[in-house]
Amino acid sequence: MEDIKKAARKFSLQNAIFHEGKAQPGAVIGKVMGTFPEARSRSKEIVPIVGKIVNEVNSLGFEEQKARLEALDPDMLEKKTGQRNRTLPDIPVERGDVVFRFEPSPSGPLHIGHAYVFLLNFGLSQKYDGRLVLRIADTNPDNIYPPAYDMIPEDAAWLTNGNVTKASIQSDRLERYHLKGRDVIEKGLAYVCTCNPEEASQNIREHSRACPCRSLSIPDNLERWEKMFDTFAPGEAIVRVKTDINHPNPALRDWGAFRIIDSSHPRVGDRTRVWPLMTFSVGVDDHMDGITHSVRAKEHRNSQMRLQFLYDAMGWTMPHHMYVGRMNFKDLAVSCSKTRPRIEAGEFTGWDDVRLPFLTALKKRGYQPGAFQSYAVEVGMTETDKTVTGDDYFKQLGHFNREIVDPLARRYFFVKEPLELSIFDVDDLKGSAPLHPQDPDQGTRDFHLTGDIKVLLDTEDRDEVMQGTILRLKDLCNVEVTSPGVARFLSTDPEEFKGKARIVHWVPSDENVPARVLMPDGKWREGSAEVGLKDASGVVQLERFGFCNVTWQDDGIVGYFTHK
Repeated sequence: MEDIKKAARKFSLQNAIFHEGKAQPGAVIGKVMGTFPEARSRSKEIVPIVGKIVNEVNSLGFEEQKARLEALDPDMLEKKTGQRNRTLPDIPVERGDVVFRFEPSPSGPLHIGHAYVFLLNFGLSQKYDGRLVLRIADTNPDNIYPPAYDMIPEDAAWLTNGNVTKASIQSDRLERYHLKGRDVIEKGLAYVCTCNPEEASQNIREHSRACPCRSLSIPDNLERWEKMFDTFAPGEAIVRVKTDINHPNPALRDWGAFRIIDSSHPRVGDRTRVWPLMTFSVGVDDHMDGITHSVRAKEHRNSQMRLQFLYDAMGWTMPHHMYVGRMNFKDLAVSCSKTRPRIEAGEFTGWDDVRLPFLTALKKRGYQPGAFQSYAVEVGMTETDKTVTGDDYFKQLGHFNREIVDPLARRYFFVKEPLELSIFDVDDLKGSAPLHPQDPDQGTRDFHLTGDIKVLLDTEDRDEVMQGTILRLKDLCNVEVTSPGVARFLSTDPEEFKGKARIVHWVPSDENVPARVLMPDGKWREGSAEVGLKDASGVVQLERFGFCNVTWQDDGIVGYFTHK
């Protein structure tokens, strides 16, 4: 039985470390039974024992879990928490001779879906010492959120550590598009269709029947082109690029390049009403920006095939486009158009509301750019569609983020809804704790309590503060609870009651600072923290609570919960 208990403890610690500090009982029991097949016949006896060990492990702080597993079996710790060699696939290019691009719409700031595709482009551009172009696609005046013009470049710069080579906005290039539009008409590669839109679409797409406008002369088409700017109404004229009217893929037949929109544009106003459709504007920009490669969602594959007709006719070189499957985020509000009304209605405080999966919110919570980069590479460049739950996404993102912040984040005590504990039989206590357990150079947090000694404990330890309970006040002393809220000093030796004493964290009753932490569900957890936290900023670890992004404000410490 002792061998089974020892194995259960190791499996529990390992599983907890890999699951944000909380071991999963079913997984641990499965490991134990797999290691000791003969134990299956005694499952009624063994399962409760393993369950108790799991509960004991889950009561420990994350650092304590790692320390105990390292003492029992360091190889198991390395297997689960060691850095993996993550990389993107090789592509046949010369180093330095690549230009990637990412082209979001300014309907809102960047969210986690944008980050995945954007960082594949970024990762490959970095791998081959290339360049990265950010292009804001705003040629649809009806789908623009003006603040996004500033938010997107800010998000992109943060996400890539300042490695966006060039940023541009499509509405600044209208003259370019109009010149190219006229050019393709003059070359006989496009025509202006004034047929009923529904009838034209049906003829072309369903029956491979050429539109009557297709046979118009170049002068007639140029005349119609000019009328699009001041005569035709929206829906009365559209520019179509000539392709193969009998192409087996209906989406490729005589695709639309320009349409008329009378809506006022946030940046352009009413200066034009002839706007390029996405395929045409992207094609022109990719050619003129010297784009060599891009990673895109696979639903854009038809766009590439449409452009091939135009590129071949114009003598341009088509960029090499790579495709990935759709990332469907279950139970996460990643739609800008759906989230914006909820913000305006007051349901969320803004795009940085910690309940939202937008980069500005996750940055506020303390997630690092490298975590998103690792996630993108880990998922990779598969064309298989993926459905990802919010829990699964944040578990994986948290794992990558922990690899970054854990070696750097200083440790502090924070107690929620504090309980006061008076300690007698001692009037002078000194303690010391490292600011970081693996980095002694960061220094220590030193405690000195004198006189009538009182400490504050976390409300979660309420059940432990019972008569006869032995507690280890972490990095300070051992005490025995003699009555509710009162304890007798035993010793300062951390080894004396090891394995018997319940380890709890604490703050001095007379020397602490108010602190509150905003959780991912939008609710505050309020309590007290050690005074040293007042001088901290950025991501720290509140022991037994989690990593938090903290700042000092006039009324105390304000933190935003990152993850366990």
